[in-house]
Amino acid sequence: MRTTRTFKVSGLVVLAGALLAAVPIDGVRALGTIGCVFGIPVFAVSATRHLLRGLLWRVGSRLVMSYLLLLSAVVFAAFFVYAGLLVIAGQLGTRRVEVALGRRRAAVAALAHDLAPRLETARDAAARARMFAEAAAPSPAPAEIGMLWQPKGGTVETAGAAAAPDLAPRPWMTSRASVLAKSGGQVFAAAVEPRPAGTLVLTLRLHSGLRRELEKETGNIIRFHGAVKVTEEPVDVPKGGVRFTVDGRKKGKTTTIAGAPDSGGEKPESGETAAPPAGSGPWSARWTAFPLVLSEPTLEWETGRPLEGRLLLILVRTSLERESRALFGDLRVAGSQRLELSRVVLGVMGGLGIATIAVFAGASLLAGLLVYRIARATRRLSIGFAEIEKGNFAHRAVLKGHDQLAALVGSFNHMVERLSASVAARAEKEALEHELSVARDLQRRLLPPVDFACPGVEIAVDFAPAAAIGGDFYDLSYAGRVLTVSVADVSGHGLPTGLVMAAAKASLGMLARTGSEGVRLMELLHEEMVRTTERRTFVTLAHLVFDLAKGTVSYTNAGHPYPYRVRKDGTALALANPARPLGLTFSGGWHTVTEPLAAGDFWVVFSDGLVEATRGGTDGSDESWGFQRLEEVLRAGPAESAAALKDRILDAQRAFTRRTDTEDDRTLLVLRIDGSAGVVSASA
Repeated sequence: MRTTRTFKVSGLVVLAGALLAAVPIDGVRALGTIGCVFGIPVFAVSATRHLLRGLLWRVGSRLVMSYLLLLSAVVFAAFFVYAGLLVIAGQLGTRRVEVALGRRRAAVAALAHDLAPRLETARDAAARARMFAEAAAPSPAPAEIGMLWQPKGGTVETAGAAAAPDLAPRPWMTSRASVLAKSGGQVFAAAVEPRPAGTLVLTLRLHSGLRRELEKETGNIIRFHGAVKVTEEPVDVPKGGVRFTVDGRKKGKTTTIAGAPDSGGEKPESGETAAPPAGSGPWSARWTAFPLVLSEPTLEWETGRPLEGRLLLILVRTSLERESRALFGDLRVAGSQRLELSRVVLGVMGGLGIATIAVFAGASLLAGLLVYRIARATRRLSIGFAEIEKGNFAHRAVLKGHDQLAALVGSFNHMVERLSASVAARAEKEALEHELSVARDLQRRLLPPVDFACPGVEIAVDFAPAAAIGGDFYDLSYAGRVLTVSVADVSGHGLPTGLVMAAAKASLGMLARTGSEGVRLMELLHEEMVRTTERRTFVTLAHLVFDLAKGTVSYTNAGHPYPYRVRKDGTALALANPARPLGLTFSGGWHTVTEPLAAGDFWVVFSDGLVEATRGGTDGSDESWGFQRLEEVLRAGPAESAAALKDRILDAQRAFTRRTDTEDDRTLLVLRIDGSAGVVSASA
């Protein structure tokens, strides 16, 4: 970091003033004091600037400091925390209501278990009614409890509150149980106690009286919505009443819980709430409305069968204050005084919120300044890169300052100076590489697809050009149970050879589509080569036609290495067919050799790059792999598949040459005649 002249001069003035102030001469001391008075503020400002530059010169340091202060995420986190607290409060409220309801149902079940044996000993119905009234008096919500007693062979006796009109024990009540049931548009909890002398059923109506008892106990507002319907309907169906979406995964469909006219729930105007009044605001107001859906099925009273698609829904409204008081409770301080821990929690959260806002404001200011400078530097660099893209290497970006952004702009200008000197050479090199890439891709596209398959024939291929553009090519086609295989080698290497290869491949495909075969195909292809290529350019070609229906192979050759036939017994024979290459003035003498096919035989077709691969000797001579070593590999034993024989050949060649690359273009096709081809085995 460089120091400014102001920093140096003010530092010297302060140092000189301090030294002069120490001299015991009044005039000199006064001069030193004046120097300190004027020099210290300037030096302090300059030193502060240098300190800030040292800390904030790097953009990374600025970002780290800004991120330490920039706590804006806390604001969003606060909203998420508040939403989470509402969900937790709703869960706590519904759980307390569920527990309170469960206690009352348990109390009713215990009352039924205790009352049933006593009712058996009562003399008459009036005595049983008095006995029920005495037993139910201390129970919670006694006004909502009703009794049904069905003596053996007698009429139904009722007492207490009627859960539904004409309610009576049913035949399905053969064992002790505590159930939820619905009858006559009313939903209630029932405790069943079958006895030898009769069946006792105590009912607890889920309505206003029980609701008020639960509201007093839990402090929450409760609404019984009864056995609501669970339906699946289109998303755009008009919504009305109380409705909750419970499954939105099906496209265009939504599964909802909706109120129903016969649900047995309370109407909105069915009585005032018994819950204590709530405050206002996000903490004290009852902003949380949470559904409590009892998983227990609601039974049809007459049959005892669960109501399909009908669940018991209770809506609970609560507040964060109520649930925090229930969760944290009160702390007794100094005897009888109580301290609400929920208010302590609220105070701590409020303090943290104020501190967060203060830090957020400071972080936002620093982040704004930083973003402004980064944006200005980025914009100027973007303009500079746009000018370079247009070819204007004379453009220079300007950004004043002493931080890393200014240094970055300076580096950009230096880069432009160096780039302008080498852009022409790089452009030329990239253009050449692009042309080679396009040519390489074109050559690959001229070859058959890698997933080419022929029914009844296994095919394994290895194609390895020696340069970016090779002179070898092969072709595979199948139609009407006839597989045509062509392997060719154009003399030379590089891009010119690749162009000849592309032309020969196109000519071969065009002539084959005209129906030309065998010798006639060679003659036409030779004429095309002579017409379109130089005299020194020639092409060797092996053309094999496998007629799977007739069980024969027709082989026409033009100066190419002979293919090998490997029988199942390990015999390897070259299919001799001497002829001259295509494209030479003295070419000719082509003819077709026909041989029978046999299931299980292998056919090996290759270019000379396979057998002419060399290994440098210690005496300076180059020894090629040769046909003899190839035949030894072919006679080494039966292969499991065409791919296995191909790998065996390549492994043997690489072991000999001790290299993985190739000096000449190499093409190797291995075909295995499968028995599924329908070929009848032929004798040699």
